Amino acid sequence: MSRPASRSEVLKRFRNSIHANQVIIGSGAGVGISAKLIKGGGADFIALYNSGLYRVHGLGSLAGLMPYGDANAIVCDMVRPHDILYAMPTRTAIQQILTIQGHPKAQTILPQIKLLPVIAGVCATDPFRDLSVFLPHLRSLGFTGIQNFPTVGLIDGNFRQALEETGMSYNKEVEMIALADSLDFLTIPYVFTVEQAVDMTNAGADVIVVHFELTNQGSIGAKNAISIDDAAKVAQEIRDAVVNIREDIIVLVHGGPISTLETFKDIMKDTRGVHGLLGASTFERIPLDTTLPGTVKEFKELEVEKN
Repeated sequence: MSRPASRSEVLKRFRNSIHANQVIIGSGAGVGISAKLIKGGGADFIALYNSGLYRVHGLGSLAGLMPYGDANAIVCDMVRPHDILYAMPTRTAIQQILTIQGHPKAQTILPQIKLLPVIAGVCATDPFRDLSVFLPHLRSLGFTGIQNFPTVGLIDGNFRQALEETGMSYNKEVEMIALADSLDFLTIPYVFTVEQAVDMTNAGADVIVVHFELTNQGSIGAKNAISIDDAAKVAQEIRDAVVNIREDIIVLVHGGPISTLETFKDIMKDTRGVHGLLGASTFERIPLDTTLPGTVKEFKELEVEKN
């Protein structure tokens, strides 16, 4: 079985799982070993975006909203071979790649997940790219789907208002999903409100991901998050709204309090018609955060017998 190349093939897989009473599980990944292990656990799809790379570098996921790099270049570099590295393995060549192309080690991700659909997180408000050209380029790199990340949906207050007023709005993300739909990409947008979910559904979204903001727990996770009860209410409201538009739409949840299997079980128990989870920190960061220090500590505390 090869990587599903078409939107219809991926959706068929998803719906077969739903009909078999199985949850849909997607995961962000920032490096090849994560992607390989996530695939080994049975994930249905992988999402690649700039925050995934920052996360495996020890930074909080919100680094993806900061001006630390070109988000759309990074997602390309996460799958694109850097031929110059192999043709001229000199210090100059390596420095050239690091400063111009970004992150050469991340190119190993796609070979590790040959059987899974891969979603590109795209910054829709990027003023320097024509998305009608850029999205087909992503397909040529091996991406099956499109997601709106980084997203201004994570921003609120006066800053958000200023972004909306100056053309860097969430509506740009809706327009990108509509474009991706017309290009027959799988579309998996993040939404934060019922209104956004309705707009994304009308734009042609295949899967709606209800985003509860930054995932809690761990050394670089949020300290506060929406409660499970409130998250379940938001998810249910959004699910009910989008199903009224299109009955076969798939609804996933993401972030906030969903940092463990138990909290995911609680969300699923308290909602009706939610189909699964798109995790990122939940799968790639928190398990490492909770096991790696203890493992090192156990080794360090070994008492060596004196000769």
